[in-house]
Amino acid sequence: MAYMPNFSTKVLSKAKVFEKEVASRSMATADPLKVARNKFIQAIDEQKSILEADASGEAYVSATMRRHIDKETGETYEKSKRLRRWFWKNGELYRLQLYYGNKHLIEQVFEFASSQDVQEFFDGIIDETNRGILDESFISLKRKNGRKLAKSSAGKSGK
Repeated sequence: MAYMPNFSTKVLSKAKVFEKEVASRSMATADPLKVARNKFIQAIDEQKSILEADASGEAYVSATMRRHIDKETGETYEKSKRLRRWFWKNGELYRLQLYYGNKHLIEQVFEFASSQDVQEFFDGIIDETNRGILDESFISLKRKNGRKLAKSSAGKSGK
């Protein structure tokens, strides 16, 4: 048996102690569809920020930083995360394609007359995502990548 610190009974009074092997198998994990939805919504929020920065004439810099190590000196430094724009301007029209990670979530390209229309579309997509409209697209995309993404098991009793 592994070393167990001598905790006071006050600390352990409401805790159940499991061996590591048992605990890892019985731990509840987050619903994969909720994780996919949240990741997608965060990406949409970032795209909205890029669009707002473009409208105000500013350059958008991601708030998320990636840590890098200089191979020559061994020093660590932070660099802003590289972002792919989901939208582009074609003449007077805006075109947009939805992504999940680096893959197309939906193959269609959407066209809009103004950046305001794109913003409203993003807001609508967030609402639809929260309602679960894109769940089948998330599942299909994960299946193509060789990963499984099960539907929510909420409401089912576990062992």
